[in-house]
Amino acid sequence: MLDIMRQHASGWIIKILFGIIIIVFIFFFGAGTMHEKGDPVIAYVNDEPILARDFLRAYQESADRARRENPDAGPEALQNPQAKQQLLTQMINSMLLREAARDMDLSASAAELRAAISRLEAFQNKDGVFDPEIYKQVLAANQMTPAVFEQSLRENLLLEKVRVYVSLPARADEAQARELFTWAREQARVEYVLFPQADFLAKAQVTDKQVEEFYEQNKDKFLRPAQAAFRYLAFTPKTLAPYQEVKDDEVRAYFDSHQSSFVRPEEVRVRHILLTVDPAAGPAEAQKAEASIRALAAKANSGADFAELARRNSQDTSAANGGDLGWFGRGAMVKPFEDAAFALKKGEISEPVRSEFGWHLIQMEDRREAGPMAFDEVKDQIKRQIAEDRASEKISDLLDAALDQLAAGIKIEKIAEQAGLPVSQTDLTTQDTLVQFFGMTPEAARTLMNLGTSMSTKTPLAIEDGYLLAEKVQDLPEATLPLADVKDQVLRALKEQEALRLAGEKARQTLEALRAGKNEEALKAVRVSEPFNRSGFIPGLGGGPALAQAVFAAPDNVWLPQTFPLAQGVAAVRLKERIAPSEAAWDKEKGFWVSTMSQRYGEELFQAFLTELRSKAKVQIIRADLLN
Repeated sequence: MLDIMRQHASGWIIKILFGIIIIVFIFFFGAGTMHEKGDPVIAYVNDEPILARDFLRAYQESADRARRENPDAGPEALQNPQAKQQLLTQMINSMLLREAARDMDLSASAAELRAAISRLEAFQNKDGVFDPEIYKQVLAANQMTPAVFEQSLRENLLLEKVRVYVSLPARADEAQARELFTWAREQARVEYVLFPQADFLAKAQVTDKQVEEFYEQNKDKFLRPAQAAFRYLAFTPKTLAPYQEVKDDEVRAYFDSHQSSFVRPEEVRVRHILLTVDPAAGPAEAQKAEASIRALAAKANSGADFAELARRNSQDTSAANGGDLGWFGRGAMVKPFEDAAFALKKGEISEPVRSEFGWHLIQMEDRREAGPMAFDEVKDQIKRQIAEDRASEKISDLLDAALDQLAAGIKIEKIAEQAGLPVSQTDLTTQDTLVQFFGMTPEAARTLMNLGTSMSTKTPLAIEDGYLLAEKVQDLPEATLPLADVKDQVLRALKEQEALRLAGEKARQTLEALRAGKNEEALKAVRVSEPFNRSGFIPGLGGGPALAQAVFAAPDNVWLPQTFPLAQGVAAVRLKERIAPSEAAWDKEKGFWVSTMSQRYGEELFQAFLTELRSKAKVQIIRADLLN
């Protein structure tokens, strides 16, 4: 049921509850308070054990939380030895800090615990008031009892008390904060002469011999990766769900007891026209796009069909659908676009809107106000989730039976037939694609690729939400692509390389003349940038940290001694002016910068305290193999 709860609670379970649970989970289970005689131990901290089962359970919870918070994260980011080592370090640190709390005579009272629970938005009703029934429902949905949660939260409060106590001496004065503020908020403006790579492409000459030499010297860049095809049997809640019986009255009962969870956010449906503008484009290009979008706005407001205007003019994939973007809620689009869209009335057309992508024109098609969802809207989703929950409970038994059959030499197709499960087959695919397709680690994908043709996995491989048994049915080894297949690619790369060299040569010649004050013609081509900060991006020019670092270290009105290769070409640059942050900005942000510096100092004190605890502690790693 977790997915249903997540999807219909605006993410508050993930953002608030699990943000607490992972830390306190480590405290509660890392403490060894649930020790049972004979349990394997992964480590001892001052002779107190950390049980292997508690470590593995905490690691699984950590990986699940990371996957929920970042669905796009690859398996390698969730399952690796470094992450396991970090988790064990956290568990060790937690035990040491709890010992320190006892030495400091610190505790978390029942009143403090009640206050902390009541402040959690996850447990509040629509009026922002703590609701005991919501509290019970949320914990039950996450398979946690109030006793376990409250003990965990108490330990978390204790950790914060230690952190605050240790960090108390950390206070930054205004002079230190002002220095950091001035450095971070300082801006600069430069003058530059740009020599676009595109201007030299026609002059770039590349011979067949150069193409052949480049190909021979860089054959490793023209490899077709190894590919293979697999038959597989996936043991996941999603694949097993269609074989679970879920009765209609069960679906209705769940809906009736969780109606507060099924709330539709405010949504709009709009069409738009986008005229793209490169973020690095100069003012002239941006103004040209703005003039074009305003001309289209005039046509739309004069009665022209907006969908047809979008089809003919929009530089966006939605153009084929007349600019229709479908239904979306807040947070789905970039802020300027979202603000303009939600401000419109049905049928209304916006003023031109500028975003990081370019200029937009928006027409409101329809809107749906926030409110409860009807049973018919969610019944299929509930039924599917109940089925997946039941399926997940059967994975272990089905997998055990399949492994016994596999060990007896039975083929995957027969195993699937006897279990009443579907067997699937991939197309020819690469190792990297296997990682994304199955949600497995690179190591697991490598295991599949290393199978011989007609060979099967002997043990299940972990994939997203379950396990996989697979048989390789086709193999295509890695091979070098012939020159004929990549000649155009090589020729284009060499021409661009030569054009950039020519642009750089011209830029260096011009720079020498500019530094000597002898190039009046080049001065006519000088452009002035908009103000920029130390992040490195210069509007209209691009650039990066190296360019920004050179600019902020340079004297005023002096051409920098080196040229800078950029995405568009090569530039000669000089610092025109520095722009110090204003007194008004300092007065407005003073509190933030003093607080930021104090927090930084406090964190340094806390880390030093933790390092001292570790240096005095006796830590023994017993099961290092569990960290692999």
